[in-house]
Amino acid sequence: MKIKITLAVFALLFIAINPSPLPIAKADSFDGLSWEKYADENGAIPVLEEGEIDDMDHPWVCGPGVLRDDDVLLDDDPTNDDELYKMWYSGNTIKQYYNFRLFYATSHNGVIWHKYVDASGSAIPVIDLGGAPDGGDDASAYSPCVLKEEGVYKMWYSGQHLTTSPYKTLYATSLDGIQWTKYGIVLNTGAPGERDERDAYAPDVIIDKSALPSERYKMWYTGQTPSGPFKIFYATSDNGIDWTKYSDSGGAIPVFEPGGAPGGLDDSSVSHQSVLKDNDGLYRMWYNGASSIGIRILYANSTDGINWDKYGLAIVVGDTGEKDHAVVGGPYILKDDDERYKMWYNGGDGEYVKIFLAFGASPENLPPVAEAGIDKFVFEGDYIQVNGSYSYDLDGTIVSYQWDFDASDGLCWELGYPPDAMGKTPIHTYSDIGVYIATLNVTDNNGSSDTDSCLITILKVPELNINVSLDRKDVILYWDPPSNSGIKYYLIYRSISQTSFDFNDIWVNTSTHYETDELGPIPLRTMWNDTNAADPEDISNYNEQYYYTMRAMNIVGKTSRNCRTVGKWTKIFPQGVSTFSLPLEPLQLITVDYCLSEMDASYIKWMDPVTHIWNIHESSLENDALMTVGDGYEVEFDSETVYTFTGMPGAMIYHINDTEFKGFDPSASAKSLKVTVNQDRSVDISWLAPANMNFGDWYEVYCSYTREGFFGSLGANYFPVGPVVNYGDNETTHVDANANDPGARLYYIVVPYSASGIRGSSTYSIGIWTEDYRCGYDTLGIPLKMKNDYTADWMCDNIPDTEGINYFDNARQKWYWHSAIMPVGAFDTTLKMTEGYQISTTDFTVYTYIGV
Repeated sequence: MKIKITLAVFALLFIAINPSPLPIAKADSFDGLSWEKYADENGAIPVLEEGEIDDMDHPWVCGPGVLRDDDVLLDDDPTNDDELYKMWYSGNTIKQYYNFRLFYATSHNGVIWHKYVDASGSAIPVIDLGGAPDGGDDASAYSPCVLKEEGVYKMWYSGQHLTTSPYKTLYATSLDGIQWTKYGIVLNTGAPGERDERDAYAPDVIIDKSALPSERYKMWYTGQTPSGPFKIFYATSDNGIDWTKYSDSGGAIPVFEPGGAPGGLDDSSVSHQSVLKDNDGLYRMWYNGASSIGIRILYANSTDGINWDKYGLAIVVGDTGEKDHAVVGGPYILKDDDERYKMWYNGGDGEYVKIFLAFGASPENLPPVAEAGIDKFVFEGDYIQVNGSYSYDLDGTIVSYQWDFDASDGLCWELGYPPDAMGKTPIHTYSDIGVYIATLNVTDNNGSSDTDSCLITILKVPELNINVSLDRKDVILYWDPPSNSGIKYYLIYRSISQTSFDFNDIWVNTSTHYETDELGPIPLRTMWNDTNAADPEDISNYNEQYYYTMRAMNIVGKTSRNCRTVGKWTKIFPQGVSTFSLPLEPLQLITVDYCLSEMDASYIKWMDPVTHIWNIHESSLENDALMTVGDGYEVEFDSETVYTFTGMPGAMIYHINDTEFKGFDPSASAKSLKVTVNQDRSVDISWLAPANMNFGDWYEVYCSYTREGFFGSLGANYFPVGPVVNYGDNETTHVDANANDPGARLYYIVVPYSASGIRGSSTYSIGIWTEDYRCGYDTLGIPLKMKNDYTADWMCDNIPDTEGINYFDNARQKWYWHSAIMPVGAFDTTLKMTEGYQISTTDFTVYTYIGV
């Protein structure tokens, strides 16, 4: 298979259509003249289009070379997706006939192509400028012809040293079609005065196994004198590198010259030939014929490749307004395994050049070809989108796509039942795990039909339940294996905060990580040690927090959803009296007695929130109770102690660790702290008044720039922004002026203070996080655990200048867009902490997040 457009076409094209790129199309024929374009009611459909405006293949794609690589059918790799067709094409950025690079694309059926691109989706050159010996492609690399022989891709292409230099033919080889080794110029221009003095380019090569060894490689190329028209020349080689031109004493002899085609369609020039040798030994050529009316694709044949008979018009320009209405040219012909000819050609509309497709006309109706797509593996409840868009009809159009998603139920269109779905790419879900057969039936405009099926395997969603515990110095993670046997290994993630997981940074991959030097990877292990993460003798652990979550990877490379998050928090307590509250939600019930037995402490003291009676537990006493996250406890340590808490993240609760706060009353600890942002950027902090606050009692409000700030000392890490005096009406509000400046990160706690000098334990802490967003697209992440659920629709309706939010649905493995103009529920989602979103704003915007 091959596709191509050459320099000559470009030179003539510029004269004809105000410099613009030529499209490439494809066609099949049995007689060489009768072709049907791949088209719809609007005319020829491009099969390969130019890139985006900043890409290196915008605005021209042209000069394709196409290969049908049957080796992929011999590949037993189960992930092989039968990309049989491979195209190397020319791309340009300046609307001139130099500065070309060569790009690469693949296709399942020769109709729908996938470019070789980078992470941003931009086409990547596989033959870039420069690097060839003698500098033969410093200014341009153009019009490739690629063959594959004994596993090696061999490319002949046109190269230019300077933008004013003649084009010459260069050679390169590759093992994968992407990474190429350049050999430099293998066919040069003729000497001054010879007939190909100006150019020797647009090579078209075949391997003729019936020829003499010295002529096994046969090349037709385009050349000219400085003042003469383009003509087609011929050369032979025994190795594809050392070429002998068909010549006489005056140099290379043209084997194909302008003039003689019916209607005078090639009176001005002939170029950009594509030749194949048919089964009957006949050489068939399609070429660019130029005349006063422009460029058309014409046909000729020969018994020896040297003496040709011209037959006339093969591909004509489209009607006014169609995408190939200005010019067609640069044919590249392939005779496929169905014994039909296929042509890819360039087409232009006066502005852009694209690659088009045409099929050889047939006197008989050919049935359509159904393509149900590759087999799919998904989790139960996920949406599956099947893809029948690769289906095609060589001599007509497909008018109906019918799907049967469950062959086992016996209800299909063949038995008179309505199909389960209609269309090229319908969506379906299966409620039960298992293997299903999805069958596609396509019907063309002549009533012929074809069917194809794919397998859909529904896997059970992995259910991960991670736990955490301590074993002296180590933090131990352990989890229940999912019931799904399709799991291959686990991915564990670690973060220093519950909101900063980077899922591109895998902490542990159980299929590759060694836990110790002696114990190698065990992919399906169900435990992992974070060694020495709780070592009390390691000062780097002091006041250190870690959070862990994990995913499972299944046999088809799809990850499960995140499991819950667990954490460890190591805290250093000085000798004497300290206060604390549990920083993590325990995974098991923890009693005061258990905690005291683990600590080097004399007692733990707390107040019963119901009776307001102080309780104390010592080793000699039986007074005991369950410990609760958020309540305050007083502990007397016999010596400096390092203690590690484990569990699931709770609220951001930090109690000031300083002896002046040793007196407290948990019942006076308001557990509801709220923040309101005002128009003038001030912040209102309010809380629920404790029941036992009296006249003369007051509150102290403290602020920190970091969540960890409350661990440190007053002034250096946190600072007062109160006090708030209680005048008898139980004042529970404080205004912090100008606290909501863009980029602000502020955290608050409130401590009740009695007139008698007793301080209570603090409230839950609350955070304010202000983020600037530029106009247009920007990334958004929820940095705090929000007090309430906020949806994409709520954000669009309530945050000024928000146009919409783009998010990735983990269940469906698909991106969705919720626009501000959409109703509630339409592609809507609840925003979650630690997940990424993309927002679009119509102006500079400031978001303020409030949470724990």
